[in-house]
Amino acid sequence: MKKNKRISKLWKDVRVKDIALKIHYGYTTSAVYENTGIKFLRITDIQDYKVAWNNVPFCEIDENDISKYLLKEEDIVFARTGATLGKNFLIQGKIPKAIFASYLIRIQLSKWECNLNCVKVLVSLSLPA
Repeated sequence: MKKNKRISKLWKDVRVKDIALKIHYGYTTSAVYENTGIKFLRITDIQDYKVAWNNVPFCEIDENDISKYLLKEEDIVFARTGATLGKNFLIQGKIPKAIFASYLIRIQLSKWECNLNCVKVLVSLSLPA
């Protein structure tokens, strides 16, 4: 990989796949507005790098699938398609029990390998939103 000379010599220039614990697509289902106890994060719920969790709909999901798609603090989700390609959100703080939709990709990064806030800023600058 070619080094970016603008990045400090104290930083390591790496590919996301090299510091990712897991990268995968979200769950395929339809949103419902009846409270199922599981929120369903969609691209449209991410506005200006924020999510109004009170407005996020719910979904039905098999109990056995929840752990695979459950959002956790420090996850980064990206839009993978359409005009919103690259739109992203860093999960921070306490959030409701939520999974993410199939047109989002979740990246779980190793916190030992990187500063997640720096990664979020760099990704936001380098991808269209």
